[in-house]
Amino acid sequence: MLLFTEVKEAFKEEQPEYNPGIMWFWNDDISENEISYQLERFREQDIVEFFIHPMYGFRIDYLSERYFQLIRYAVNEAGRLGMKFWIYDEYNWPSGSAGGYLLRDEPWTRSLVLRMADAEMAAGGGVRLCLAGNDAFLDSDNGNKYPYADMDTRVIFACTERNGEISDVTEDVVLESTGESLTAIWRNNGSTSCRFMIFYSERCMTVLASAKWSEFNWNQPGYLDVCNSEAVAKFIEYTHERYKAEIGREFGRTVKGVFTDEATACVIHRPNALSRLMPWSRDFISEFVKRRGYEIKNILPLLFADGDSNEIMAARRDFWRTISELYTESFMKSVSDWCAKNNLIYTGHLLGEESFLWNLASFGDMYDSLSYMHMPGFDSTLSYQFIDNYNFNITGKLAASVAHFQGKERILCEAYTGSGWNCSLRHMKRIVNRLLILGANFIQYMGAYYSIRGFRKLPPGCYPPSHSWNNTLFEHYRYLNRYMSRISWLSAKTEPCARVLVLYPATTARLLLGGSRMWDWDYSGSEYPLRKHELTIQGVVNSLMTLNQTFEMGFEQLIEEAVVSEEGEITVRGQKYDVLVLPAVTYTTGSVLKVIMDFVSCSGRLVMVNDVPFKNGDTMTDLKIPEILGLNEDEALSALSRAFAQDAVPFSQIIHGKDNVRFVVTNQFEEDNGKWKKGKGIFTELIKSCFEGVKPSALELELYHGINSCHRKAGNCHFFIIANDEPHKCTVKGRVNLPYNIEALDTDSGDIRMIRMDRNDGYTDFETELDGFESVIIAAGEEMEQDSLIYSGMATAKDIILSEGWSFETLAPNWFVLSAVPSGNPAPGSEFAAVYDFEVHTAIRRLELVTEDDCIADWYINNIKITDFKKERIWEEANNVSDITVLVQIGLNRLVAVGRQPAFNAPYSLPFTALCGDFSVEDGKMVALRKEIKPLPWNDQGWPYYAGKAVYRCEVVLGSGFNHIELSIGTNDVARVLVNGNEAGVRPWEPYRFDITGVCRQGSNMIEIEITSPYGNLFGQPVPSGLLEPPVLSVR
Repeated sequence: MLLFTEVKEAFKEEQPEYNPGIMWFWNDDISENEISYQLERFREQDIVEFFIHPMYGFRIDYLSERYFQLIRYAVNEAGRLGMKFWIYDEYNWPSGSAGGYLLRDEPWTRSLVLRMADAEMAAGGGVRLCLAGNDAFLDSDNGNKYPYADMDTRVIFACTERNGEISDVTEDVVLESTGESLTAIWRNNGSTSCRFMIFYSERCMTVLASAKWSEFNWNQPGYLDVCNSEAVAKFIEYTHERYKAEIGREFGRTVKGVFTDEATACVIHRPNALSRLMPWSRDFISEFVKRRGYEIKNILPLLFADGDSNEIMAARRDFWRTISELYTESFMKSVSDWCAKNNLIYTGHLLGEESFLWNLASFGDMYDSLSYMHMPGFDSTLSYQFIDNYNFNITGKLAASVAHFQGKERILCEAYTGSGWNCSLRHMKRIVNRLLILGANFIQYMGAYYSIRGFRKLPPGCYPPSHSWNNTLFEHYRYLNRYMSRISWLSAKTEPCARVLVLYPATTARLLLGGSRMWDWDYSGSEYPLRKHELTIQGVVNSLMTLNQTFEMGFEQLIEEAVVSEEGEITVRGQKYDVLVLPAVTYTTGSVLKVIMDFVSCSGRLVMVNDVPFKNGDTMTDLKIPEILGLNEDEALSALSRAFAQDAVPFSQIIHGKDNVRFVVTNQFEEDNGKWKKGKGIFTELIKSCFEGVKPSALELELYHGINSCHRKAGNCHFFIIANDEPHKCTVKGRVNLPYNIEALDTDSGDIRMIRMDRNDGYTDFETELDGFESVIIAAGEEMEQDSLIYSGMATAKDIILSEGWSFETLAPNWFVLSAVPSGNPAPGSEFAAVYDFEVHTAIRRLELVTEDDCIADWYINNIKITDFKKERIWEEANNVSDITVLVQIGLNRLVAVGRQPAFNAPYSLPFTALCGDFSVEDGKMVALRKEIKPLPWNDQGWPYYAGKAVYRCEVVLGSGFNHIELSIGTNDVARVLVNGNEAGVRPWEPYRFDITGVCRQGSNMIEIEITSPYGNLFGQPVPSGLLEPPVLSVR
């Protein structure tokens, strides 16, 4: 059993096994010296695990001898540095094509899709339907059209429909081939009109990220047939076995595991007809017969039909079940078994986990798929931009619940992808707070860019920031890494303690996903068949988080084995729940329905939101569920109709069934164009009302929309992680309903934290303040010392606002970013001439040109060729730097670059070019360097492009008799404070408060505030940098 004393000790010590890992993008030419340099920088920041991910811009042949020579070197260096290496099993993503080599060498391994073409036919009429070739998909990446021979187009079934009757006419179809196209010809020889339908398979011809934008690529179209075990075996042979041959001796030692990225059963292509597409596989016809007991052709017309008849829904159910089984057995199990056999951990993440559509089309069943991962994972793409999205929370909760019910200690989260050069450590902390509370405990930085030169700096060639030496903030990452490590360690050593179980309605999704609008994946329109269901389950997850009701996602295959007690608790794999929530569950399995009925009969609290399970999804039989639950079926159907009709107005209603049954119907989702409208919205208030009469949770928090929490447990020791999700300070008031003493841990330092508390019989009330994005851990257990840390407050302070007398100094030269004319994206291998004009208002003491050598270029300034470039590590291993001070004139200057882009296909841009030196910037012109500044952002005071370190200085005179002095500052950045040359601390995030009592003296004091800002200003994603408001001295 974990004791609180162990937790306190662990929080004070380093836990390197629980530090975040890093996805290291190899995206340029690679050298052994630079590998060592960058690995050493990772190690300095306590990053000890890394994944090598070849990516856009890679200039080495993937899987070549030189590639593995570098991999071997990296593994040896990892051993030297005490680090761990993970195999990333693809060039770019999705995993499965071996950089295109497998698809080129073994075209039979390529994935297939099922398509339908149709026509309304008059009696005696004929039709010609071009299935492939002349009107084939025009690939947007390379402009190629593919003849049907490359697409491997094959007719599966053709039929007619007259008055609902289907007739097989496959034998009557004539196929006309020209070598470049394939046309189906059929004539209606009947006496009445009909609808003609033809179903055929074809290869996916999309050029994916795994086949483009690097020197070795040739834009190989297609993807792996992940639902075919023989094709997957070939992928393992091409990739995993190659790694084994090269570094297998280190498997289970320096080499820790394998990461699979977004392997998918369905790659969308030919977007002009998305509604006519379904996933398919080479042996799908025979596998379907074997698994379902009848031929797939019998239901093909139903798969593409709109409607909700029993026949249509049964067809969808059987189709999606088969896809799920084939994907799970062929891909997930095969890779998992290979990893287990080779003493490696299998991890990674799936594609589109937040959506029912992508769940089904990509992998079929989340629980079954993730169960094969030894360390289940999920991704948090564009974390900084998406953290306030309506669907942000569900992905992590789903993955964490799979891991919990599978008894797996670690949950990986690929985080910060594309969050931008303007993302600060304080924002990164906010993001990781949410991810840790959702259940992640192995954070993977996505990612560290080996190079950021040229197109590798911004999307689409890069998804910044780079979490490496080429990020101004990276020297401070150890603070964030140790913060993550503490909470990740605690998470791994405990288990979630939830009282609410939320049924994940997989059967409902299988039965409803199909028809003409199934690929409207933005679900912005009401015609998307699962729009209500997506919004409802995501809304339930968000509301439970707002209400701080601890919950797990319950999967149907688990609930089928659940046990219901007479006390109204449902037990799933040892965890007890007293509230069961059904979010838009229209259909479920017979076994799940039995558990639900048993739960209700034993007085468990059942909450249904936006639907009632009217049918058994196994047998398609109608049920009397509303009647059994004490609901009026007509009233329930009327409420659903009013809420979700095409012309519905805002509507909400709670219908009470039996004493313990609540049915919520509402279309008032807390969602606005994909964003989560956090707060006490109608949806949340409705969910809150459903908990009335239920015994209190172990942790009750006064409702405040900015607070997130989770409850974890080890034996009789309980841990409540509480985080402020807002940028401003708030007061957290709560009650721990346990008969134990409580203590609080500061998550930044690992120290015991003072809080206000009132111990009562059986519970403890507490109160504490949390600064923006700050978190705290409240622990409760028998070993806690009663009332040991009651906060009593401090004497009233005198505040001194430091608004005048500041000077400013950057610790590197100032920057001026030049814009090229013409702008745009030059073609691969093309010659270019780029003009950069700039103005200098006064003489500049020192001015340097800084550029990159991604392309071959000659540089001229004012018609004089620049010849004296030197190499200097700035944001690149070797930036080109030239002192142009004597070549610059007062007034307008013209810089010209003449060169040629690299030959391989990539999204090139004109050379990124900047000037640096001793100057300030006013009205877009360089002027004499200023020294004085207001204690406000430096962007508008002469340094609009500056990023990195800068110092604000101010002299303060103090009188005698002070007992405590605290300096408070407002900033988005990392702040370090020195007083009279003495260190007063570093704060990478809130609270930006510094106790400077011990370094202050009577009389004159020099306060220095050193700010480190991210690269946003320099790289075109500006952000207010430096001080946001005058600092405040609080003197007691």
